[in-house]
Amino acid sequence: MAVSVCQSFQQTRKNTTTRDKIRLLVQKVCAERLRIRAQVCQRLTDTALDALGEDVLSAPHVYRNPISGKEEYRHALVQALHSQEIPEIGVSQLLEVGAYITSFAADPSLNDCVVALRNPRQYESAFFQLAVGHRLSLAGCSNMMLEPPTQRGKADLAFTYLGRRYVVECYRLNQFYHTGILNYRITFARSLFELVPRSKKYSFRLELLVMPSFDTIRRIRDACRRLVGDMSRTRQTQVSVEAQRFSLAVEDISNIYPDPDFPAGVAPGTTPPQRLRENEEFILEDLIETEGFFDMKLPNGNKCSPKSRLFYLDPNHEGGIADPYRILEKRISRKLSQTATEETSAGRLLFVEFQLGLRDSDGKETQGKIQDRIRRLFERVSGIFILERRLGASNRFIYDSIFIRGNLEWTVPDGLLSRLNQVEKSDIFCVV
Repeated sequence: MAVSVCQSFQQTRKNTTTRDKIRLLVQKVCAERLRIRAQVCQRLTDTALDALGEDVLSAPHVYRNPISGKEEYRHALVQALHSQEIPEIGVSQLLEVGAYITSFAADPSLNDCVVALRNPRQYESAFFQLAVGHRLSLAGCSNMMLEPPTQRGKADLAFTYLGRRYVVECYRLNQFYHTGILNYRITFARSLFELVPRSKKYSFRLELLVMPSFDTIRRIRDACRRLVGDMSRTRQTQVSVEAQRFSLAVEDISNIYPDPDFPAGVAPGTTPPQRLRENEEFILEDLIETEGFFDMKLPNGNKCSPKSRLFYLDPNHEGGIADPYRILEKRISRKLSQTATEETSAGRLLFVEFQLGLRDSDGKETQGKIQDRIRRLFERVSGIFILERRLGASNRFIYDSIFIRGNLEWTVPDGLLSRLNQVEKSDIFCVV
């Protein structure tokens, strides 16, 4: 069903405008998956499209993903609307944008947020800011304001609840830290294996001397492309390069028998490679391409010979400087500083979107550290909401949350916490 829904968006006749294509996609997805009334979908879709503009949604603003090396749309919403697998991601975001814009229609700072929504670099942060404000409004908070002035410029939100004023800063931990640094290896390995000629089998050996960044990954992939090209031109079987941030070696093992990395007669995966160094890990191309690789057999009944492989060694096995929990702990202090105001009675809140959550053992330890830190360093801190966006009921997206209390004198009333939980379980597309 996912492909048929997307085909209606991507294969509509050429003279149909982007706006018409998106409206058709929304109509189908809402009817088949989201179960939202047609008139609500149409109203929110038109509101979002009017704000974003067809130039943002139709222009081919693409870039090459620094991890996978594949072309993607720069704007996260546009990329989501073109999803072949889960079209409701983009449709839900579009409807939410419409609901949030309607919710803040009377706010003089809304235009600044709309400008940010149109910007590929600022879209996700602006979306999160409006999402938090919308939910607070639905929970009964009054005097909601975007971009309130503070001692350090502006915060993201301000509101009143039970007579107390609260100043809010919203923060998303950079997507790269939890999908790039922690999970980049599989996608990155696939991008390397795609460079290998079809008839060949290569062994890549990569040692990272620093934690990877977008720029480092791009440099490694470019270096691999050059090395593979050199091997094809010169017929060398081994090439290597050493750089400031990494060292890389590529070996053509197509004609080496038995396999140099696995003992003869032993299926890959049942034993580690023979050339595995201390703290080194490996990825096999077969395991990326096919599930149940160890049950696959060739026509003659022999086990498949493993294809290309990546051996990698990076600083992450030692704890890593890019541990997202450490990053979260450090960034919270900086963000809370932006909520300081002249109002001596105002509370201070921070909403953080953190996709790793804080419910595992590492997360619970981080909760305690954060709580101790904010109570020690900041006055009038009411607390911190840690939010994790996930697919909820009826294929709609919701935010799971954990609340870390600040100083008890300034903490958020339990009534507001309960109301926010109720809002998340209800129809988030209703408009204040």
